[in-house]
Amino acid sequence: MLRDRNVVPTNCYGSTRSALNSEALSNDLALYLQSRGKYICAQDVVDYLVLPEGRRHHGLKKGVKLRAATEWLKRMGYCWRKTPRGQYVDGHERVDVVFYRQNVFLPAMSSIEHRTRAWILTHLNYLGPLPPNRLVVIWFHDESTFYANDRREVVWSHKDAKATPHAKGEGPSFMIADFVSADYGWLRAQTTDENARVYFKAGEVFIHSYLFVFVNHFLRTTRAMDILAHDYSDEEHWFVFDNATTHRKRHDDALSARRMPKNPSPYPKLANDPDTNFGIHRSLLGPDGKVVYETKTVQPHRKKGTLKTDPVPEKKQRRVPKTTWLPMQDTNFTKTLPDVSLSSSRHFTSSSSGHFKGMSTILQERGFLKVEDLKAECSGFNCPPGEISCCCRRLLYSQPDFMNVNSGFHVLFLPKFHSAKRFYRMLPASSKEEYLELNVKAALESVSLTTMRQ
Repeated sequence: MLRDRNVVPTNCYGSTRSALNSEALSNDLALYLQSRGKYICAQDVVDYLVLPEGRRHHGLKKGVKLRAATEWLKRMGYCWRKTPRGQYVDGHERVDVVFYRQNVFLPAMSSIEHRTRAWILTHLNYLGPLPPNRLVVIWFHDESTFYANDRREVVWSHKDAKATPHAKGEGPSFMIADFVSADYGWLRAQTTDENARVYFKAGEVFIHSYLFVFVNHFLRTTRAMDILAHDYSDEEHWFVFDNATTHRKRHDDALSARRMPKNPSPYPKLANDPDTNFGIHRSLLGPDGKVVYETKTVQPHRKKGTLKTDPVPEKKQRRVPKTTWLPMQDTNFTKTLPDVSLSSSRHFTSSSSGHFKGMSTILQERGFLKVEDLKAECSGFNCPPGEISCCCRRLLYSQPDFMNVNSGFHVLFLPKFHSAKRFYRMLPASSKEEYLELNVKAALESVSLTTMRQ
């Protein structure tokens, strides 16, 4: 080599060629690791080459040690790291999401920003200049579910693995709902031990009871308002909720044009109660706030592929929620035109027939003309952005008494598909069901106010 640089010396003491250089072995091993699922380890590589048949198929005389198997995983593109987590971004640029974010949420937050407390970024325990007006405290509401076996996050992950939305962990669950602010931390009463936190285990009954979710959400929000009105009355409070369906649900008897017909109609009207005309069916709740069930005889549906000549399935006894009828509340329409009857515009029923007036008649009583030419509803209620007079339902839906609810507190909803940082996720998770509740409560109470402000 000293005479000719092109002559490279060879190793006479063994081969430096790795068995993993074999394309057949590399492909077979990759398929085997994929079949092992998410949680693979170097021992899986060792176990793959334990059987003599496998070694003989790839021309190997012996298997590999654990250290060599670890190096093989690295050469195959695997990294020992936290599983990459994705985010649901499919709806960020939807027209309705962008409109709400740019025209409702951001202007509302900007209008109160100058009235909130500000902290020095490098010293979060020190306040900046206080605003001259009445202080505004923003309370963020969040619900989080903790799982007993959801704790392993570091795995052998391939370098080309794409980030996917993180699925819920397995094991028994424990859900917590609370309010938190950068000013005070968790919402707590100043003179008593009262708080607005709710603990519950989300079982099958909870999952299938939409009304039960709403009732719990309504009760804890009311409790939070009572605490703030009693102990924090010198400040203005804003509640910020996730844009979830259960959070945006209005009261059962609240004004809603969603199911109203355009023309006069006797439906819905109960034969045994002539005073009720328009309203909704809702699940009946017992004194404990839970849904009341009853047993009914129902006819099961025919299975797919069965003929009409086949025997009809036998009737079965099923446990179904008990329902009750709830009439819709009157409107709060204020008289603004001289030819409008205030009493007639507050009620949905005609005094002569007792039938529902219809959206067209209600709008005419409020001074809107040519509503007969409007259609009852746009297709799927997907009205053009910014339009309020495209159909009868949208026009009535945009009336102040159908939209506004009187309250001493302000409520704002986060835009859909927003990113969230849950500081309590940095704390260790639980490993056993019997310690799940104890560990979660202790972890939440250990979160410092500085961490919340960050």
